[in-house]
Amino acid sequence: MVVKGIVRNGRVEVDTPPEWAEGTEVYLGLGDEESEELDWDQIPESVKPGTREEELAILREAYAEAKAGLGKPLDVAMANLTPRCSLNASSKR
Repeated sequence: MVVKGIVRNGRVEVDTPPEWAEGTEVYLGLGDEESEELDWDQIPESVKPGTREEELAILREAYAEAKAGLGKPLDVAMANLTPRCSLNASSKR
């Protein structure tokens, strides 16, 4: 995810604040008018997204596990994610 912002009084103010959990690590870089591309060489491998093929393989594996009954019910998964990701429990759909 790329978030656009501006520096004011030594702090970065973003156009639309993302709903990230307190303590979430972010990487900042200067943008220019010609390119807002990220410099992927400076971002650790552990936080880079995978290729489309890698992401599809992960989804296929998860789908196969769910079909085999190896997954968790949605309410259990959400109960585990809500506190870990600082989600608002009242915003359930």
